[in-house]
Amino acid sequence: MSYDGETCSKQFGSYHDGMSKRRIPRYQRDADEREVALPSRRIIPADHFEQAPNNSYDPPSFYEDKPFECVDCGKEEVWTARQQQWWYEVAKGSIYSVAIRCRACRQARSARSPEDYQPINSSGTLMKPVRAEIDPAILAAGFAFEAQGRQ
Repeated sequence: MSYDGETCSKQFGSYHDGMSKRRIPRYQRDADEREVALPSRRIIPADHFEQAPNNSYDPPSFYEDKPFECVDCGKEEVWTARQQQWWYEVAKGSIYSVAIRCRACRQARSARSPEDYQPINSSGTLMKPVRAEIDPAILAAGFAFEAQGRQ
């Protein structure tokens, strides 16, 4: 019995029949989908020499418009490629930082007076106003503070 390749391929199909079309790599498929989904995005090449030193193996090679939601008001905004270029190359911002607030919320946040801004760095900062209200009532009831040098 001899092997006849032609008869065998007609009967069972050739191994190479399914490989006649070349597979498209994922990065190309994803790029095609992005271009279709967001055709209005601008891309600006990044200048690595102008970015702040960041000890990263993969700094951004280009800037593109990125949509985000403001954490304060919830408004949908776009961090444009030009704004990113200014932030990373002129203002020397960290390449790990991203926009989280819209322009109006950033302006309102920077316009606040220092008295209005009270970050909670520790539980002591949080407890000071509470203790100021409670301590007189505790002392009036006859209790004394022995711990932490209080009287």
